[in-house]
Amino acid sequence: MGTKNFYKSLQNIVGTYNEFYKLTDQDIYSLLGLIKSRLVITLVMAAKQRKKYPDNKYLSISEKNAWDLIYRLHKVDPYFFIAVIRDICNLEPISNFSKKLQLFKSQQFGNLFEFELNNVNKKIVNFDKSSFLLKTNPSNKKLDNLVGKFLKKDIGIGLYKEKRKVYKSNHYISSLNPFKRRDVHLGIDIFVEENTPIKSPLNGKVKILHNNNFKYDYGPTVILEHKINNHKFFTLYGHLSKKCLKKLKVGQMIRKGQWIGEIGNYKVNGNWSPHLHFQIMTSLMNEVDNFPGVGEQYLLKIWEQISPDPNIILQIPESFFTNKVKKDKVLLKRKKKYSSQFIYFISRAFTCA
Repeated sequence: MGTKNFYKSLQNIVGTYNEFYKLTDQDIYSLLGLIKSRLVITLVMAAKQRKKYPDNKYLSISEKNAWDLIYRLHKVDPYFFIAVIRDICNLEPISNFSKKLQLFKSQQFGNLFEFELNNVNKKIVNFDKSSFLLKTNPSNKKLDNLVGKFLKKDIGIGLYKEKRKVYKSNHYISSLNPFKRRDVHLGIDIFVEENTPIKSPLNGKVKILHNNNFKYDYGPTVILEHKINNHKFFTLYGHLSKKCLKKLKVGQMIRKGQWIGEIGNYKVNGNWSPHLHFQIMTSLMNEVDNFPGVGEQYLLKIWEQISPDPNIILQIPESFFTNKVKKDKVLLKRKKKYSSQFIYFISRAFTCA
C-alpha cells in the first residue's frame, strides 16, 4: 500500500511468488477478491482500534492507504486484472488465445462496406506525435476540417497499435499506474463519408447497442458477438449515426453482409471526423455498454490478445502499410539531405559575396 505504481507492485509480489509456487487458474481468478477482502479487514481493524484507543493515531496509520487502494482497485476491470496476472505468471493473457486466433483467421469474411476496400484509393491518417495534422495542436473541430482537406475523396486508414497524441483527458490515465496513459490505438479507423452504410463481415448477434454520447467517445456503438466452434469473438463498430439505435436491438441475430449501421457525423459520433472505429475483441471483459479503444503501451502484450489486429478481417495488403512507411522514410531522408545542401549553398553564397 502507498505505492502509486500498482502494476510494479503486482510484478514484484505476484511474479516472485509464482517463481516458487506456481499459481493455478483458481488462484489467479480469486486474487483480486482476496486482495480486496484483506483490505476490508485492515479497514475494519483500524476502525475498531480507533474506537478503542481514540488518542492513539498510530493504530490507524494504514487506514488511509487501504482506502486509497480499494478505491483504485474498484476502477480496475476484474477480467483485465486476471489477464494482467496471467501475463505476470508467463501465461497467455487470454486463455487459449493462440487457438482462438488461428480459428478466427480461418474464416471467410465479408466486406464492411458496399464497396471493396482494397479497390479504392487510400491514405494513412496518422495521429502520432509526428503527425502534421496535429502540428498546431488543433481542436477536434479543426482536426475534422484538416482530415477532410487531406483526404479529399480518398479513404483514410487510421493505424492499429499507433501511439497517439489525441487522448488528453484524465479518462485515459492508466488504472494500474497513474504515471502512464492509455494512448495506443486498439482498432483500425476507416475514414469515409457520413451516412456510409456498414455491413457485418460474418454471422453473429447484437451484444451491445449503446449511445456512448460523451465528448471524444464512440457516440452510437454496435458490438456484435460471433461464435466459432464454441469460441466467442466480438467486433466493435464505433462513431455511428443514431439510426442503428432505432433499427437494431440487443440479441438480434445478424447475417453476414447484413446492414448494421451508418457512419455518424461530427455532432453525434463523439466529436470526431466521420469514420468507423473497427475493433476485434477476444473478451468483453466486464464491459456492458462500451469497450476501451485504446490501451497502455506498457501493457500492449496484454491488449494485443484482448484486441488483435482488425486487419485479420479487413485484409488490407501489408504492402499498403510497408510501402507507406518506406515512402515516408525516403521523403524524410531527401528533406534532410536537400535542406542541408540548401543551407550550405546559401552560406557559401554569402561568404563569397
